[in-house]
Amino acid sequence: MSGLSVLRSASMGSKMLQAPLSRIILTPAARETVLKASVRRMGGGHGRTMQKYPSKFDFTLLKDHLHFYVLLGVVPLGLYTMYINLTHGKPELKDIPEGYEPEYWEYFRHPISQKFAKWFHYSPEQIYEMKMHHIKIAQDSAKMALLQRKVEALMSQRGDYKAWYYMPINERRVWKAYEKEEDAYNRHNSGKFN
Repeated sequence: MSGLSVLRSASMGSKMLQAPLSRIILTPAARETVLKASVRRMGGGHGRTMQKYPSKFDFTLLKDHLHFYVLLGVVPLGLYTMYINLTHGKPELKDIPEGYEPEYWEYFRHPISQKFAKWFHYSPEQIYEMKMHHIKIAQDSAKMALLQRKVEALMSQRGDYKAWYYMPINERRVWKAYEKEEDAYNRHNSGKFN
């Protein structure tokens, strides 16, 4: 070991002896390249630096969650659809038994369509009632508009009534005016007794 360290120190000494000669013999450009090459670099031995990139953690997490929740819904629905298609065949037309009134969702062909109609759709009776409700509202508003026009026409013909209406007021202004009057009254009356 000690022999190797002696050799190393001897080689360093010979480099130190060669440095003054290189200053004399070399041109300034060549001397600059020699000096750059002889500069000791610390920190890993290369001039490259670590590149900074934006993190992909959030994007990866989003993909993982999206994949998980999509499959959480798709896999059970796919298995249910496969089970229904394998166990239930195509529907057949049959005579309705005496005294039995089929439900509205039983008229659909596929069992899955029947489930959707039963769980998520309105029955024809409900749809009819909702349409009648909208028609009733439209009729009532038309009657009210007609009555209002008739009242305004009679009021303008006879001229014996003022127009009736309601104008909302801002109560803060009323209270401010009341307080101003009260202050003015108090100031006026306070001067009499002093």
